[in-house]
Amino acid sequence: MTTHESSNLIYSTAHLDLKSKEIRLVEILPADEATVISCRFHTQTLQKPAPYTALSYTWGDTNNMKQILLDGEVFKVRDNLWQFLHQIREQGRRDRFWIDAICINQENVEERNHQVALMKDIYSKAILVAVWLGPAAANSGLAIKRLKSIAQGKDVSADWTQYDGRALELLCNRDYWLRIWIVQEFVLAQELTLHCGSDSLSWHILAFPFVHHTELFDKSPAARVCDRELQESMAAVIIHQRIRKETEVTSPPLTELIQTHERMESTDVRDKVYGLLGLAKDIGLPEIHITADYSKSALEIYWDFVDDCREQHGRLCGMCAFFARSLHRTLELPRCTAPILKRGLYLVNWTEHNGVFLAEYF
Repeated sequence: MTTHESSNLIYSTAHLDLKSKEIRLVEILPADEATVISCRFHTQTLQKPAPYTALSYTWGDTNNMKQILLDGEVFKVRDNLWQFLHQIREQGRRDRFWIDAICINQENVEERNHQVALMKDIYSKAILVAVWLGPAAANSGLAIKRLKSIAQGKDVSADWTQYDGRALELLCNRDYWLRIWIVQEFVLAQELTLHCGSDSLSWHILAFPFVHHTELFDKSPAARVCDRELQESMAAVIIHQRIRKETEVTSPPLTELIQTHERMESTDVRDKVYGLLGLAKDIGLPEIHITADYSKSALEIYWDFVDDCREQHGRLCGMCAFFARSLHRTLELPRCTAPILKRGLYLVNWTEHNGVFLAEYF
């Protein structure tokens, strides 16, 4: 049986109506430690959803795949997800989870398009978003303990050590913070809880040293070094994006989001754009027509944007040109191939912008 046939068999027991806002949820069934992890599918609509938890995590590599049972059928997941499922089962939790690697048939392009278009609703309507930072490491418990002490108002600067700073730095630079999808998952959540092994904390506790860093870390050299490293960490970018959403009325445009998160990573390069659509204020407006469509190549996504600019402005305006350059890098497209240059110069009707031609933007 091929992978495609196997996927269709597993997902046929929980078929989705792609004309509605229907999603699958997964329940982790209780069992003892030695038993294979077993999960059960449920389906529901996002129009009036029953309470569920959405998982925000990083997929990880494919070197260590593990088997679980999904509605009685063997299903393979990556090690990082397996670690989360194992942790939840150990805690005896019976939440219903939305987990993209399980709840979306990744072999079905039409279904992927449908579910990715619902991501904004999925994460904003979840009663809780669980952030899985990964299994505990030797120093992760110390980092979380220190964060909780800071949030409780304790003066930690007097006994702050280089080891404390290193523990926090490692926690805030875990692979999780590099994944493009976590930006909207983290920002859109009503409530957020972060999990690292068996330890957990609310996002407000993690955010505390980023918001109040001056008064917290200005009393000792070791603390000041930690402050600088935290402000430069990948977690800082996401946390400040979340704070901005809570304090500002409008969301940033797609152009700004892509430029801000250009360093983020994804298994599929197209997700560097699709993973931010749920946050952009201009999606659905006449200016931007980009929608998640996995039948399109990265180059086609790029030209969708360029053509939108051409239709709106009759040419590639200055701001569009600068964003086009960023988008070109984000989608990891080749430099100045003949078709790109030809389309850029002729189809966009680019004349000149401050004496600089389009060719120089790539």
